[in-house]
Order: sequence, then C-alpha cells, then structure tokens
Amino acid sequence: MWPRASRCSRPSRVPPTSKFDYTYYDLGGERYKRTGETLPESVIAELRQFQAIYLGAIGHPDVAPGILEKASCSRPASSWTSISTCGP
Repeated sequence: MWPRASRCSRPSRVPPTSKFDYTYYDLGGERYKRTGETLPESVIAELRQFQAIYLGAIGHPDVAPGILEKASCSRPASSWTSISTCGP
C-alpha cells in the first residue's frame, strides 16, 4: 500500500518547502496475528503528537472482518479536504 500511496504524500498544493518526516509502525493484521493487539495505547499516545497520520488499507484475510477496522475507527479522524486523492 505505502509505495503507491507515498506518491500522493506531496500533493501539488503543498509548498515544496514543506518538510515531511515519516514514522513507520508495525500495525495491522500480521501484528494482530502475532500479538493479539490491534492498536496499543502506547502507540496511540505517540500518534497524538503528530500533525498528520496516513492510515493505509485495513483488513487481513486471516483476521475476522471488523476486528482491525474497529480499532482504527475508535478514534476521531478528519481528512484534508482541500487535497484530492491520487488517481490510479
């Protein structure tokens, strides 16, 4: 997901002098299968410090529908409506 999505992380309306720092987390279906955790409180505390968060695809073929989605949707979210999404 990220290789394609990263093409959109610098939309044309964002000034070229803007600085983007990326932090990657081991979150998702594979982590859930290993640990039984979806979104640990320690990660939530770290995410609160960021100005923006990119949330990629949610779901895993070996995890029952709704488990991973419930964890990600339990927090308030907003989108940057002035920026259109990337095309195919």
